[in-house]
Amino acid sequence: MTRNIVLQLAGQLGIPIREEYCTPDFYLQADEAFISAATGLVPIGQIGDLVIGRGVGLFLAVSTKPTNI
Repeated sequence: MTRNIVLQLAGQLGIPIREEYCTPDFYLQADEAFISAATGLVPIGQIGDLVIGRGVGLFLAVSTKPTNI
């Protein structure tokens, strides 16, 4: 799934998009976070021992196992 498709889907679903440099603290305040890679979307469920939101959010609920960074 390409970045462009993710941006289009988010727009169609009314999900706000922000593209910017972010610190780990920013992600820890988010409801959901993911990395867009050539192989698809990779949800980020936690950073270290700290969970992002409630773990994997609704947008990526059907995706693969969350990645911990």
